Amino acid sequence: VGLFLLIAVGYAAVKLQVLPVSSTKLLSNLLMQITLPATILVSLVRPYDAAFIRDGVLIAILGTVLYLLYGLLSLPACRLFHVGEGRRGAWIFSAMFSNNGFMGFPVALALFQEEGLALAVFLGIPFNLLAAKLMCMDHEAEDSSPPPSWRSILLTSVNGAILLGLVMYVAQIPIPDVLSTPLTHLSNITTPLSMLVIGMNL
Repeated sequence: VGLFLLIAVGYAAVKLQVLPVSSTKLLSNLLMQITLPATILVSLVRPYDAAFIRDGVLIAILGTVLYLLYGLLSLPACRLFHVGEGRRGAWIFSAMFSNNGFMGFPVALALFQEEGLALAVFLGIPFNLLAAKLMCMDHEAEDSSPPPSWRSILLTSVNGAILLGLVMYVAQIPIPDVLSTPLTHLSNITTPLSMLVIGMNL
């Protein structure tokens, strides 16, 4: 209920002209480039627990299997709806993936706290790799413009936070207090900001 009320606030902010709908792009950039990476990093800096690593690896493996299964199931749908070569990547992408990034991480944090978010990070690993391939598929089929490079797709703030957080977790490197305080404050913005943006888009 709390999450939906936050969405309602974002919806009302646009309807009452408190904020223009065009500001969602700026707020989304703030979310994806700053607050969400801070949230991921904070959630992964925790005492080492072998069971946590085991659960994370299991989630990554199961996620990969399910993503590939959804992709296979989407292929007959492409043929059924006569999806052209230049659009199949987008169709398969929509069938394979839920929103476990922009909305998924904040919801995992709200429902399952920091441990739930940290485990959701492991699901983001196969998501990022498979999504990158699909994002290139339509460009390759159209052959009208060079496809986005793997580097541009994978070298993002969110992926950087995932990699850095996992390294810090395995090596048990703590975040200095002078950094942990602002990171925590930025992390606390992520869930309400993401819900507000969704409401504004609606």
